[in-house]
Amino acid sequence: MRRRATRRPSRPRLFGGPRGVRYAGAFTLLVIALTGSRCDRADTPGDRPSQPPRAVGDRAPSATGSAPAKPPDHLSKPNTTLPGITIQARNREILLDGRICIESGILEYLAVSRGGKTYESLFELDCQPRHLHAGLLIAGYTAGTLAPEFQGDFAPQATASRPEGAPTIPEPPDGALGKGGNPPSYLAIEVELKQADGSWRRQPLEKLLVNRGTGKPPGRLRWAFTGSFFRRDENTGEEYFIADVEKSLAAFWFDPTALINLAADMGNPYRSEDGGLEVAKTDRPLQGTPVRLVLRPAT
Repeated sequence: MRRRATRRPSRPRLFGGPRGVRYAGAFTLLVIALTGSRCDRADTPGDRPSQPPRAVGDRAPSATGSAPAKPPDHLSKPNTTLPGITIQARNREILLDGRICIESGILEYLAVSRGGKTYESLFELDCQPRHLHAGLLIAGYTAGTLAPEFQGDFAPQATASRPEGAPTIPEPPDGALGKGGNPPSYLAIEVELKQADGSWRRQPLEKLLVNRGTGKPPGRLRWAFTGSFFRRDENTGEEYFIADVEKSLAAFWFDPTALINLAADMGNPYRSEDGGLEVAKTDRPLQGTPVRLVLRPAT
């Protein structure tokens, strides 16, 4: 079950920007992520080609030494790296390094960062929430509001009479979920599993999951970049990014502190035997298996 976080950031103030709105201060967040951490604009050695492929129709240099046609801008941009993250400008894919958390059981989260709720998450990733938020912005994605029917216990119609067993996680400030009704960017998520020979094999994420209501893998899942929000520490008065405290990156059951939420209502796995998702019982990788999540635009 979700538990209320009691942690408080030990570091000085990390973020500025208007208070209370989870996507406010995005420019400041981006600047901090790029200046406060190592940010190499280069491909990861051995994983991707150091130069983008030549676009269709580009000509190779002629025998007379004439220069080839200039490739389109999106193919000539180098990759951007943040800790645990590789952002590929040419296709807007974001690669996130991590590992398998659990081999069985119900799932509330797809992914958390180190120190998060690993007992109910499929993946533990190496990136910090603030860096992933910045990476999504760099790749051109926009944080927005998920439809109320997908907001679970935080939907407007549910907050007035929260049922017993509702998640005890920090609630967003008034109005933070509304966010003016701005639509979020939608994502597809795949997973790459590291093989014995060191290569990576990409497969649909859904192969690792089971719908508890049908006993079968779910259909193709669609994810929304919902962002998180800022809170003010009652003791120090400092603002902090709540996702960095909760360590929540992507949630199956709506969590307003998570950066990414499932754009569907699969049911709460803690309230019924056929609600939500669980780890597939066959062909599942072992705990600790290195993985890379692949975030890309939903089609």
